[in-house]
Amino acid sequence: MLLSLHQSEPSALAGFLVTFLVVIINSVKKRQPKILQVGTIIFFLILVIFAAFMDLSPFSRSIHLTGNLVITTIVLISIITRNPFTLQYAKDSVAKEVWSSPQFIRANYVISWVWLAVFMINLILPILVLLGFKLPRWLGWLIPLFCFVIAIRFTKRYLKSRKLSFHIS
Repeated sequence: MLLSLHQSEPSALAGFLVTFLVVIINSVKKRQPKILQVGTIIFFLILVIFAAFMDLSPFSRSIHLTGNLVITTIVLISIITRNPFTLQYAKDSVAKEVWSSPQFIRANYVISWVWLAVFMINLILPILVLLGFKLPRWLGWLIPLFCFVIAIRFTKRYLKSRKLSFHIS
């Protein structure tokens, strides 16, 4: 969402710093960096480096799409490589004995697929903007927010319905 702002350079720097801070806090808590965090840090770092040497404003319309595409790709790769991204988060809140449970693994696949769908839906607006459609800026905040709320609720309800207790945060 930061990349939907008109000033890409400060948004890229803020995105990098926030994600880096999350990784540092998790490291202090003895948690491994997650694939989504590492991919996001790399993406924002590349943007910051490019911003240091060139004006990103000509690319401002496509940066939002690129950011969404990066997240979507990371999540898809995590599923394809049989390491759904939610598994890394869930392992932080359950006993090691649960990690190999078929129910635990299946739940993480289902949840990861739902989040992948959310990220794919969030690709639609930036694509429409690149195609020249004039859309209100608030729509670029409302739709992702709505999708994230739905995915969070789904995740909680799904886990509850399966009598599973772990956190994906």
